Amino acid sequence: MLRKQQEGLPSPQDIKQNMTDASKDSLIAAKSKRIKELEDENKRLKEELLKLRGLIYEKL
Repeated sequence: MLRKQQEGLPSPQDIKQNMTDASKDSLIAAKSKRIKELEDENKRLKEELLKLRGLIYEKL
């Protein structure tokens, strides 16, 4: 009975193949934006770490 219910449902592979170019472009843009944000955060944290290490070194 369950197999008959699932016969009409599209498989995940069908869904991926049916993505339009626009949806792919928007997905790529979103991922690129997120990568840029993470790179900026990583750079900021590295700079902050260097400053804190300098403070620790000065106290020694």
